[in-house]
Amino acid sequence: MTHPIHPNRLLLPYDGPRNISDQMQLAALLCKAEVGLPPAFRGDAGGVLALMYRAMALDIPLMVAADNLIFDHRGNCAMRARLMKALVTVRAGHKLVPVENTDKKAIVRLEYGDERDPYTVEWTIATAVAAGLVKEKSPWNNYAANMLYWRAMAKAVSLGCPEATLGLAIVEALDDEDPNDDQETTPRPAAIPEEIIVTDTEGRPVPDGSVADILNGIAEPEPGTSRPLARPETTIEELRAAWARANQQPEDGTTRPLRRFAWTNGDDTFTLEQIIGDLVEQVTARDKSKATADAEAAKAEAAKNPGAETLTAPAGTGTLPCGCDATVVATTGEHTTGCTR
Repeated sequence: MTHPIHPNRLLLPYDGPRNISDQMQLAALLCKAEVGLPPAFRGDAGGVLALMYRAMALDIPLMVAADNLIFDHRGNCAMRARLMKALVTVRAGHKLVPVENTDKKAIVRLEYGDERDPYTVEWTIATAVAAGLVKEKSPWNNYAANMLYWRAMAKAVSLGCPEATLGLAIVEALDDEDPNDDQETTPRPAAIPEEIIVTDTEGRPVPDGSVADILNGIAEPEPGTSRPLARPETTIEELRAAWARANQQPEDGTTRPLRRFAWTNGDDTFTLEQIIGDLVEQVTARDKSKATADAEAAKAEAAKNPGAETLTAPAGTGTLPCGCDATVVATTGEHTTGCTR
């Protein structure tokens, strides 16, 4: 079972150089590193320098900044929700109280550490839909309660105590459309839902949305449990493609493959490798059952026409030796164009 990072560990002071010449020297070294920083910083000493200044402004360690601060194509900076919560509750001394948190609504009350009156905000699924956040294969479809909580929390912070985070938004807000942005960009992977997919098997933070992107394309959670189920349309070919992606490295330059990352829900933890293996068994059993049903249907049709040539589908395929689909032949009595029988 993995253990969450204690917020105090996120709030050590800035530990990088403060002299500009030392900063430039370190930036020149770090931008050549194959590990330790997101790939966007490779070869970009200026970007690493910008990251240092963000870390200095927030007074957090440089590597904590690298793990928790994200820059988009416009140069905007945002922070992961876990860092935002730590800055507000541990450093600023406020409380973020979840008053209500369901798949339909999240209400968060910001209780100040001083004498100010509490500040309460809410985020509803209707608001998310209206903002265009609920899209196909996005975390909003499966983890609405978590997504609503983080949005409500971020709204409470941005309106109630922006000084705690120097006005930075949460990472998910980078996906919101900017009416002043007319640049064409490649869509980024769906953001990893906080508290659902959290670490790799060694307890290190997930660097990007690759794991969520793979899972959302092939699986959905079983109602009432944390067990991933294959989507009705998921095929063996898609699972093979997912396995190939799972054996790749994540986009943070580390050497650990994506298959070692875990989907955590309560006390249950599944590695991506285990999930894909389970899905292969599910889809194989489903396809075999369909092929058996198709073969039975073909036999029944042949019994109605004793003089017709009897063809059976190879087990698990649903395809006749002549190349025609067994279900089509069984239901229509006709072979398709290009039949080789």
